[in-house]
Amino acid sequence: MKKTVFTLALAAVFIAASPAAVVDFGNVSDWESSTFTLGGLEFGSFTVLSSATGGGSEVDASGVAIKGEVDGDKVRLYFSGGWTADQGETVDTLINFDVTSLSAPIVGNTLRLDAYGVTGTGRALITENSIDDMDNIIANKLVYSRPSGVQNRDTADYSPGQMHVEITKNVFVGGGTDGLAHISGFSQSFVVPEPVTLAMLALGGLVIRRRR
Repeated sequence: MKKTVFTLALAAVFIAASPAAVVDFGNVSDWESSTFTLGGLEFGSFTVLSSATGGGSEVDASGVAIKGEVDGDKVRLYFSGGWTADQGETVDTLINFDVTSLSAPIVGNTLRLDAYGVTGTGRALITENSIDDMDNIIANKLVYSRPSGVQNRDTADYSPGQMHVEITKNVFVGGGTDGLAHISGFSQSFVVPEPVTLAMLALGGLVIRRRR
């Protein structure tokens, strides 16, 4: 019996250590009226609204690509596009989508700037709200690169957990009076209890009880 439990525990450790595979989901425009599932989370109802001033180029839904991976207890989406602003230009894009858990509650969310740059008075930033089923804003985040400094990662706690959230994010770049700014990639991670981790905890309990 001891050998069986130990073997099961090793199998769970091996699964947890397996490398994450990145999945290509195409563009946001592919998911405006349909959904995709990744790591027990369903994503859908994507919308993109964009505006630009001073000669900047808008970024529409077909210009925002999505990839995803499951990394332990994190379900991560990668967004890439061409938000670029020269001197006197701005580009402002609103991205909305829904996230529904098909298993355990979502307990956290991290937003990260991955590929970006600014010079002079340029600014690159993303603001974000998480909205629950009662239309309450349960979390907000901000990542940025601007003359005053850089914050390229922000995390929100959803405890005790949410089965569904609406994400609304505003991607902005502005060149200011004498600068440049761009964002070409950012990512979003949702934290859910990992089935393998739960299995390991259960197996640990079996081992403890067996030793008694």
